[in-house]
Amino acid sequence: MAQQYPQVRDYSGIIDRITALPSSLYDITQHGALTIDPNRYPLFSVSTKFNVNKPTIFLSALNHGHEINGGEALIRLFECQNTLPDLFDTFNVVAIPYINLWGYEHDTRRNSNAIDINRDFGDAAPETEEAAFVQDVINDLKARNDNVVAFCDMHETYTIKDTAFRQETAELDGTPLNQTPVATQSHIMIANDNHHRNIGKTMIEEMLEYGADIIGNGKQVVASGSKNGLVISQSDVTLRAFCQRSFVGAACFSSEIVPKDENNIDEQAVTEFYAMLSGMVKAIAPTNSLNN
Repeated sequence: MAQQYPQVRDYSGIIDRITALPSSLYDITQHGALTIDPNRYPLFSVSTKFNVNKPTIFLSALNHGHEINGGEALIRLFECQNTLPDLFDTFNVVAIPYINLWGYEHDTRRNSNAIDINRDFGDAAPETEEAAFVQDVINDLKARNDNVVAFCDMHETYTIKDTAFRQETAELDGTPLNQTPVATQSHIMIANDNHHRNIGKTMIEEMLEYGADIIGNGKQVVASGSKNGLVISQSDVTLRAFCQRSFVGAACFSSEIVPKDENNIDEQAVTEFYAMLSGMVKAIAPTNSLNN
């Protein structure tokens, strides 16, 4: 993998931004480091100061290292709470902004061992250090008895790159090549129930308000049981599915934003992530809390 994917980014700049977040507002926790290079790849979570009277929203990004806009959106969110003040006023916020650190530096979907981290959240013990780290964060939330009411794993779809990664997946995993066209419009992956559909609908409406290009313009049925930009998730080994099992009753989503720029931070993609989170807050905030 290292020869195929040379380094194109430097995680040290992300470390600097995370560790510079004000300790008066956040708890920055290092959950070990990748053994491939512990000094280079420390793993962090960021959380607001815990308030027992608030429910909790859990967020993550960079499960796939080339999907860079979700991590950027989360870092900026903590750097400037005024971006989504209702989120911070109403909820405890816990986030893992960057999961696949090696993949981020090398602009690839998989980790340094050529494993797709987001397929390592089944019932068996995780194979990757990254998935084990994420599960540690989740176990800490459960041990603290946080009232986690929602989760979102922030993903992106890249038309050109993801087409190439499909070929790589077929070769590495020995599976048939996925011939389904790569999505060219943003959407949200959900569980197949009305609770997720109702919340997801508000998230999609907010994304449309901010200029998102949604599958079928937010109206077309795109898969069995799926419509309005919402796609039913069929996988039980993703982080979204793991959180659904871990946080009983929580609304768990996986977003798929489609950036126009496949190599740099795409400002429209960042805006769509914020719109999606704004819709989530509107849909699940305690009654009237946003007006008090």
